[in-house]
Amino acid sequence: PIAVWCSLDEPDAHFYDSGLGTDTIKRLQFAAQKLSNNKTPSFIQSGFARPHTPWRVPQRFWDLYTTSEIEVAEHKLPPSDMPGVAWQAHSFFNQTNGAIWPLSPTLPLPKNVQQLARHAYMASVSWMDYQVGRILDELEGLGLTSTTVCVLHGDHGECLVQRIAL
Repeated sequence: PIAVWCSLDEPDAHFYDSGLGTDTIKRLQFAAQKLSNNKTPSFIQSGFARPHTPWRVPQRFWDLYTTSEIEVAEHKLPPSDMPGVAWQAHSFFNQTNGAIWPLSPTLPLPKNVQQLARHAYMASVSWMDYQVGRILDELEGLGLTSTTVCVLHGDHGECLVQRIAL
């Protein structure tokens, strides 16, 4: 597998998750009308792609972060006693300039590549955050927040734990 990233200066509508967010909002509006007219409850499910790879995001979400300021992991290689089954061979691919960096259990990625990959992931998380915010704003605008259950579920993801300054 290859982890791909790129930032594109294109309208939101050119991105899958934006289209799905817009479609989900339309479905919420329809569900609100059904609920109002005949008290019919609804179920809506939306399968967003981000923050999974490829980390393809609008430029403004990339611009939220500065690559050189992103911290990298202290430990650059997997543990020496790691079982082989735990290793997955991946490569990182920067679609913007075509550069490829293969992952190796014995050779760490260059620091700038680690920072770029984290940058792409963080921008992708922010893009997804924006989509969820659009939907939650619509729920509130439709007056459905007190009668709606929202469940966010992801597959393996990367690692959404970030240090938060309180």
